[in-house]
Amino acid sequence: MSVSRLGVSKTTSSDYHMLLIALKLQLAALATVAGINTEEITSPEVKSTLTKLEAIQKDSAGGQGKTDINQASTEAIKAIAALSDKGDKDALYAMALWSRIGILSGATSQQLLDWYTKAADAGQVTAKAELGSLYISNFPQDVDKVTKGVKYIQEAEAAGNKGARRALAQLTLVGVPAAKLDRNIQTALSLYEKGRADGDGESTFSLSQIYTLGIQEKNGDEAPKPLLPKEEAKGLALLEESVKQGFPPAMSQLAERLLTGEGVKADPARALKILNDASAKGSAPAERQLAMIYEQGLGGETKDIKKAAEHYAAAARGNDGVAQLWLGNAAQNGVLTDAGAAKVKDAGADKKPELKNEDVLIAPNPATALNFYRLAAQNNVPQAIYYVGLFYENGAVVDKDPIKAFSLVQRAAQASIPVAQYKLGTYYQNGVGVAQDVVAAAGWYQRAAESGLPQAKLVYGAMLEGGVGVPRSLLAAQAQYQEAAKLGLPQAMVSLASLSFRGGDGIKSSKENAWAYATLAVEATKSDPKAVEFLKEIEGKMNDKEKSDAKNILATIKAGNAAAPAPAPTTPAATPDKPATGTKKKK
Repeated sequence: MSVSRLGVSKTTSSDYHMLLIALKLQLAALATVAGINTEEITSPEVKSTLTKLEAIQKDSAGGQGKTDINQASTEAIKAIAALSDKGDKDALYAMALWSRIGILSGATSQQLLDWYTKAADAGQVTAKAELGSLYISNFPQDVDKVTKGVKYIQEAEAAGNKGARRALAQLTLVGVPAAKLDRNIQTALSLYEKGRADGDGESTFSLSQIYTLGIQEKNGDEAPKPLLPKEEAKGLALLEESVKQGFPPAMSQLAERLLTGEGVKADPARALKILNDASAKGSAPAERQLAMIYEQGLGGETKDIKKAAEHYAAAARGNDGVAQLWLGNAAQNGVLTDAGAAKVKDAGADKKPELKNEDVLIAPNPATALNFYRLAAQNNVPQAIYYVGLFYENGAVVDKDPIKAFSLVQRAAQASIPVAQYKLGTYYQNGVGVAQDVVAAAGWYQRAAESGLPQAKLVYGAMLEGGVGVPRSLLAAQAQYQEAAKLGLPQAMVSLASLSFRGGDGIKSSKENAWAYATLAVEATKSDPKAVEFLKEIEGKMNDKEKSDAKNILATIKAGNAAAPAPAPTTPAATPDKPATGTKKKK
């Protein structure tokens, strides 16, 4: 429920709102030590710097911190950079890693490789493992680099690096001909088993996945050849073992299966306990799963939007893009407390309930929404990328910028987000942020229509009917209108009525069909004046028999739900096509 639609716009002063404001800063501190296991750091100065920063971040996340997070992060990075200039292998590794994951900006690809190489050649084991993987993934056609990459990984594995062991197992599972590493499933399994015996939950989880799915080899059109048969019982047992070893993804997967009863006896209580244990380990996916459980009332749990929001916030702090998207939607549209939602339900659709500030969990705040959408976009969540584009289209919070809007919406469209495909079609059709191109517009409308978006089917149908950007075809247009009408779009019903009334190009003129679809449009729109006027126009040209036949056609359509309006969703989806304005703009 959008709070802004209910007239509540005052920002809540709850602790949760303060969490929204502080979250971006907490994420910055969390990201600073991301990926670095301080237990694997041998340099006393580097370990001390990272340990202090971790402590500051934890205190700040708990609301007890007295040190500015950004300042502490900046000082830590400066200290590590100075140590890297002196050749400290752990500092060199930290600089390489932070540059690779985006904490530091400005380093060239060559500089990043130089940091990694210096650290690896100085004996930094984790640097060897990661540099080896970089060589193999980034230079697959360079035999020398691939060979060197495999060698680095082998050296790191021999030194006991768990990540390198898993990487070598995966490479051996598929083979690397360029480095003369033959495919050997048994050797790969042995490497994973070695990690399993060493308590590495991720290795155990990989074994679980392998035995659950089995391994097949497919050559061309030949039937797949089984190389390792499925052993689902063994896979489940290994999944349980990985959970005992505390590997969060395994915990999330088992919890999901316990909730749904997939291959196991459903046990919601145990699923909830596993997820809580995983969240205690800092698992962002587990936090998100808990949020969904409380949001939807799954597993026998009572719906609790406040608990759901708290878990989404915890997942967002763990840099979970989906949770960040949810918080963006929440800040965009507002979220009511359970009591507030009950008031809305009791008031009914035609009455405006009297809501108080305590009925609002999260008040609409476009600037906060944009911040969360940007965080989710940085995690490559396509829907968030689309929403950021809309802010630039409308000039809300940020300055209006059609070119940026086009670029962002295009990225989301290329990621197969239907509403983004439709929006991109409008940009091409109207020349927004790009040169006008009706052929390209029709192509994107078609993609969105094929994805099932009713509005896209309507517009693409209109382009087919008018021969705009595509060859004219009334039959193809009719098919698009019918599909949109089946999905409950009143405008499509009117278009069908008009097309049936006029006929042409293979479509027989039928006042009866036109009357039936116009009547559906009137019912769907609750007597829209234009639809009513069109229906009267059609009726005025019909005799009694035609009216009787038309009623039979209408009954047939309704009986088959061929074009019956779809029920309105109980909870409106977040669609910031027109973000709120009035907030100070920022670049």
